[in-house]
Formats: sequence, structure tokens, C-alpha cells
Amino acid sequence: MNPGRVELAFGLEPERSDDVSQLDIPVILPRFLGIAVHENSNRNSVTRNSAIANAGANITVRLGSAQNTIRNNTANESFIGIAVGYGDANGNTIQGNTATLNVLGIWLEADGTGNTIKGNTALTNRDWDLGDQNPGCDSNTWRNNKFSTDLVAFASDGGPRTGCIQ
Repeated sequence: MNPGRVELAFGLEPERSDDVSQLDIPVILPRFLGIAVHENSNRNSVTRNSAIANAGANITVRLGSAQNTIRNNTANESFIGIAVGYGDANGNTIQGNTATLNVLGIWLEADGTGNTIKGNTALTNRDWDLGDQNPGCDSNTWRNNKFSTDLVAFASDGGPRTGCIQ
């Protein structure tokens, strides 16, 4: 392990946790998963971390998890930079993060509603930068994000100045 770096097989995974903060971990280099806020975990904060180069998602908020904040993180060079969902992950805030050089930048699964995604930078991701599987983004709010490509319910949302992803 190098100073200022955490190298783990499965990253950081609090399970069914409430009111936990994961702050200021300079670089997480997992082999499969970066930081995962697992099922039914609420009011957690993941702030100022870097999760880079793994086979799954760098940062995930999983089903049944609500009112979590993912802020000012770097999530690069993986399959998914930041993923919210795998079922109903509702009322979460994804703000001020950077997701680049992934296959998918920032991705919301179907049935995840009432989430706020704002002020993120997702550029140069292979398939798309921002995506929401809910038709019309449902009640998710996408604002002031910097991106080039997007996908809503498996169709283009028209890019940065049109559609529900902004």
C-alpha cells in the first residue's frame, strides 16, 4: 500500500448503515468495487474521495437507500463512475463530482426517484456521460451538470441544453 492510497479488493462497503461519513480518502484503488452505500443505508455522506480503475462502479448508492450525499468525489476509469439504484434509491444528492474516462459516467437506474444530480462534471465517458433509466427522468432533478452525451430511458435526451438532463 502506498502512502495516501487505499488498495482493497472490494473497496469501502458500509452495509445497512445510517449517518456514516466517508471523507478525504485520497485514492481508492479497488479491484472490483470502489465505495458502495449498500441496501437500506440512509443519511450517509461520501465526500472528497477518489475511486479509480475498477471492474464495477467506482461509487454506488444501492436499492432502498435514501437521503445520502455523494459530493466532491472523483470517479474515473471504470465501468461506471457513479451509479444510483439497482432498485429504488430515492432522495439522494449527487453533487460536484467528476466522472471521466468510464464506460458510463453518472447513471441512475429505473425506480430511483426524487434524486438531485447537480454541478457534476462527466466528460469523455465511452457510451454516455449522464443517464437516467426513468422515462422523462421521473422526479429526478438534473441541473447545472457539465457533459456532452446523455441517455434517458435508453434514448438520447438531446444533449446539454435540452431534455430533462441539464
